[in-house]
Amino acid sequence: MNFEYRMPTKIIFGKDVVSNNKDLFKEFGSNPILVTGNNSAKANGSQRDVISALQNKNPIIWDEVEENPTLKNVEQGGKMARDGNVDYVIAIGGGSPLDAAKAVAVLGVNRITPKELYDPKTYTKKPLPIIAIPTTAGTGSEVTPYSVLTVTDQETKMSFASDDLFPKVALLDPKYTETMSNDLTINTAIDALSHLLESFFTIKASPMSQFMVVQGLEAFAKCWDALIKGNFNLEIREKLLYASMIAGIAIAQTGTTLVHSLGYSLTYYKGIHHGRANGLLMVQYLEYLNSSYPDMVKLALNAMGFDTLYKFSTVINQLIKKVELSNDEILLYVKKAENTKATLNTLRKPSLADLYSILRNSTS
Repeated sequence: MNFEYRMPTKIIFGKDVVSNNKDLFKEFGSNPILVTGNNSAKANGSQRDVISALQNKNPIIWDEVEENPTLKNVEQGGKMARDGNVDYVIAIGGGSPLDAAKAVAVLGVNRITPKELYDPKTYTKKPLPIIAIPTTAGTGSEVTPYSVLTVTDQETKMSFASDDLFPKVALLDPKYTETMSNDLTINTAIDALSHLLESFFTIKASPMSQFMVVQGLEAFAKCWDALIKGNFNLEIREKLLYASMIAGIAIAQTGTTLVHSLGYSLTYYKGIHHGRANGLLMVQYLEYLNSSYPDMVKLALNAMGFDTLYKFSTVINQLIKKVELSNDEILLYVKKAENTKATLNTLRKPSLADLYSILRNSTS
């Protein structure tokens, strides 16, 4: 048995973790930049709590992170960080602000082009330290070294990574997810589920990562009824946030698979939320893997509380409405996904025909 496991992020999970850890912020300096979106951090109280925790030190605030941020978008934040001579980054929000913050952490100390983010060898200085405060339960970006940005000239989303981009601290408080709409709660939850299931079936999976996945799936299994009924109390939101964090830890070890490769096109071209895009593919993904790895699929299903793939599919189909694609769209999306790192990381390596079948059967 040979494997490597790395998780350098300090995780603090629970009620009032921001206000109860005010001194922690001082460890990283006195001049932070707060990276977030326009509204959610204000609405859920997380931005107010952070500013209060900074104890009269007003941070530079960049609150213009777009949904699915582009290279041009993060360039603005990087310039603001450089001009402000900041010494660390506080990221508040869902996947978009957290991923943008990682780009800002690099650009804030390196005069490189945004495209050079994808070549860590161009980083002459280590990225700024990051404190991550998630306000959705889906991406797990608070515990990964990945940043996923929209690259418009290639018409897709692409990730870059560096061990230096693991947030130094992740502060997770379920109360910050209470203002999410039911639709967003479901979409982000399915994103976390996708991370768990994808991690389990990667070529990089290890006994340690798969152990984490099972723990995450078992936590997620307690939330099916709430997801179907749209009844999200704080206890359920805590479970979803925990499952999302575990999923992030898992993919930090293994990466993702063909689901992300195909899902990126659904998001870029059709405007479908990332979590929903992944969810659309989930059943066919497991069907595809079941022919080669039935015992592993059964283990994953059992951890989620199902004894058959059919029962899993009936629940997913209640949560995720299908989308129609033309044959030309399917051909374009599978061609873009064919040779990506994520596709090649899938435990059962798919052919172009396999990708076509998965996407066609997922959307018709």
